[in-house]
Amino acid sequence: MSLSLVKKLSLALVLSSCYVNFAFSAEMSTEEVDARALLGGKSANGILAQSQITMVEKELKAIRLAISSISQIHDASFGSRSFQSMTVEFDKETQKNLVELAKTQFKLDPTQQEVQLEFDIATKPMFTPEPILNLQAKLSQLPVGYHMILRLTGGVMVLNDGTLRKNRDGSVFQSPLYLEGPYIEFNSPIDADGLGRTLKLIPHVVYAGAGGVSFDGDRIFRIEKKVGEVLYVFRKGSGDCMAGCINVEYTYVRLNKSSNKVSEVKPSTPNQSLWGFPRRFSLQEFSSYNDLLLKLRSKNWWERLHAVAATNMILANGHSGFGEDDAPKSLALVEEIKTHRQQLSQLLEALKTTETDSDVRAALETGGDYALTVSPLR
Repeated sequence: MSLSLVKKLSLALVLSSCYVNFAFSAEMSTEEVDARALLGGKSANGILAQSQITMVEKELKAIRLAISSISQIHDASFGSRSFQSMTVEFDKETQKNLVELAKTQFKLDPTQQEVQLEFDIATKPMFTPEPILNLQAKLSQLPVGYHMILRLTGGVMVLNDGTLRKNRDGSVFQSPLYLEGPYIEFNSPIDADGLGRTLKLIPHVVYAGAGGVSFDGDRIFRIEKKVGEVLYVFRKGSGDCMAGCINVEYTYVRLNKSSNKVSEVKPSTPNQSLWGFPRRFSLQEFSSYNDLLLKLRSKNWWERLHAVAATNMILANGHSGFGEDDAPKSLALVEEIKTHRQQLSQLLEALKTTETDSDVRAALETGGDYALTVSPLR
């Protein structure tokens, strides 16, 4: 291939014209950041009501004032996400079709060109295939402005000295054209996970949400199960390693919404997953097989959750995977669960029709994978 035929494309093209003056909103307070993280996914249309945000901010202030030891714990899940951006991904076939459309429309030849194509905001649409138009139609219904970017990269690679990158056998290196995005930025905060549920209803969209969310470090969880009461779990992580925090400490708080009374609650046993946390459903929680059966029908939803999740893990995997369950008591319980597999499977199936708590139902439906569908894992 003659170098004279090699062209390096770096084009800024138009995707839509949603608004003229794009500006990010003012920096948020730590209370608002925590509130938005806790309410993530709760909106129906991607916009959280200010009244909800204010309510959670007030709850957090009351708790932090009452229990000073957790006053500096903030939710780390926002650390690598933005409340003003999200990522959308189309299915593989649609991505392939969009690449072919771009190749035809812009006369791209990856065997002759290094392609770095970015479709960006301007005033006249130039690349608006149907999947993009469908996405724009949904986004245009939001009361906020947005900025959408779609990138196309690949082709041959031109090195700094003007020559082409080559493979070991001397042939010219060529990367297939690859579609990235769309990436969307908004000029006001949004609930990306809530909006993502709506966008995933668009044909060919397989993912839509806030990307890059961290699940380790300090976390806060807010649980509403009873009218007039809200439960909070504060997770303090320390001693980082490659797998996450080595040391994890949980604080459990009950807040009466009418009186604003704050009460710290302690687990009744060392291995109890109180209110579903930590997500470590150890068999050490149960004194015997009969105790496990009793807790499968406990009046307390969190005891039922622990019993269901632990039982399903053994039925699905034959073990819990937790080091503490290598103790003789737990190993004996594992064998009893295996012995009564048919009886327990029938009981769990029956409980699906009577269970009233959404978290316990989720554990019943997802079986042995429940602990993997929630975070953090411990």
